[in-house]
Amino acid sequence: MLRVLGSEEEDEEEELRLRHGLSQLLDVYLLHEEVLQELEERLKHWEENQKIADVFLSRESQFQHHTAFIVAFDKTISALEDCNLKTPQVTAVIRDFERNFQRGQSSVKHELVKVVQRIFQYHMILTDYLNNLCPDLEEYEDTQAALLIVSEVADRAIESMRHGENLQKLVQIEYSVRGQRSLLRPGREFVKEGTLMKVSGKNRHPRHLFLFSNVKR
Repeated sequence: MLRVLGSEEEDEEEELRLRHGLSQLLDVYLLHEEVLQELEERLKHWEENQKIADVFLSRESQFQHHTAFIVAFDKTISALEDCNLKTPQVTAVIRDFERNFQRGQSSVKHELVKVVQRIFQYHMILTDYLNNLCPDLEEYEDTQAALLIVSEVADRAIESMRHGENLQKLVQIEYSVRGQRSLLRPGREFVKEGTLMKVSGKNRHPRHLFLFSNVKR
């Protein structure tokens, strides 16, 4: 995408906003790649090194790239939509990506949203991990510090993104309903949740339901 925008001197306002927003993506990708690889390695050798908080603590400065990406997210999406309409080269790149990636089942915008989603997933994992640690352990304090780093980035997403709070709720539901994956869909919004009673003969069975703008769970 950045290759087809040309030089910064020739960019119009929308192209400059798009360039600025996408410029953080490589650093964000490398951050998540490193975290994933190290977490997988820890799980393989868990008996030798039973901790994960340092995986996040050692990369505190790298999370600044994620914060920058999130703060500029809405402007980046707006610039992407403008450039898609006005710049044929950008239109061609988007069309090729969406045609080839996952057989046309995803969009560029949706994939960019999933980048932000990862922060909320980290938050859920670390919260769950912390709740299962003994408070007397050094790892407990380290996990609190790691959770603070991730929480600050997640808070920026909720504050600066138009649909940040909705995205956080989708991740929370996805994490809490075991076996349910990929609730995130373009245009899907959380509406409400509640418990209903399913009556079967003389028996009553509680069922907790989640209502979304385009699906019920």
